[in-house]
Amino acid sequence: MHGLFSVVGLGCDSFLAGVAIGCYALSRRERFGFAIAFGACDAAATFAGSLWPHRLAEPPALAIYLICVWLLASAARTHRVLLYCLPVLLSVDNLFGGVPASMAPALGGSSAAVALLGLSLAALGRDRFLAAEAV
Repeated sequence: MHGLFSVVGLGCDSFLAGVAIGCYALSRRERFGFAIAFGACDAAATFAGSLWPHRLAEPPALAIYLICVWLLASAARTHRVLLYCLPVLLSVDNLFGGVPASMAPALGGSSAAVALLGLSLAALGRDRFLAAEAV
């Protein structure tokens, strides 16, 4: 699983999380901060995962995403600070991706780009919805 498939496949979770987080009222600075956090965490996890042989089985993806859903629900009710745990949590799949360290910058860049795209689309949808509701 190398090349373009790795870049797209391992970064799609950043897009989905960006859409979920983008539904919150975030400033442009916060959106860029989240995008950079997703890219940095995915790049770091890819690099770290390339340092040891993969003898462990990949953790079940469903469990990771259920934890993310729980984290988002908790963040919405209590503290928005918990949203900043999502980039770290969603980078776990990159640890077990088996991608060489040379791909880490490309993965980080693509992850940041698709996270920013998800954040921006959700913010645009939220703004349009609020504008339509006000009419």
